[in-house]
Amino acid sequence: MTLCIASTAGAHADANDAAAASAALVNKINHAWSDSDAAALARNFASDGDLITPDGIVSRGTTEIQGFYAAAFARGYKGSTADGKIERVRVLAPDLALIDATWSIDGAHMADGAPRTPEHGTLVAVMGLRDGVWKILALRESNSASRFIPLASLPPQ
Repeated sequence: MTLCIASTAGAHADANDAAAASAALVNKINHAWSDSDAAALARNFASDGDLITPDGIVSRGTTEIQGFYAAAFARGYKGSTADGKIERVRVLAPDLALIDATWSIDGAHMADGAPRTPEHGTLVAVMGLRDGVWKILALRESNSASRFIPLASLPPQ
């Protein structure tokens, strides 16, 4: 998918700015994915940003990230749809935020044209303000869990 985001008026952000930027990010990524637009997806990352997918593929910089997404669309993800939901935004510094979110992909196909099983998982992203625009600095996707479970919600052992 698995995150340019909203501009802010000033050089620094607060929790509301980061939350709004995160929501805008998810919206832009979902649209770019649904349009199978690898270049638009890569534009959400800082020039030195990086992406690690659930299968361990590492892409560094917008050129590699765009290439990864273009290859994914060529391998059967073209025409699929992505969805994401932000679970938590944590502002680490005025120009830095940590995002926990869930993601899903539906409608992808195998090389032989057979439908792929829908995919889902969690992601962690670090966003930073770069020249007044929120960008993804790092994105880590996982498919080992499909939701976040607060420790306090687990039954006692």
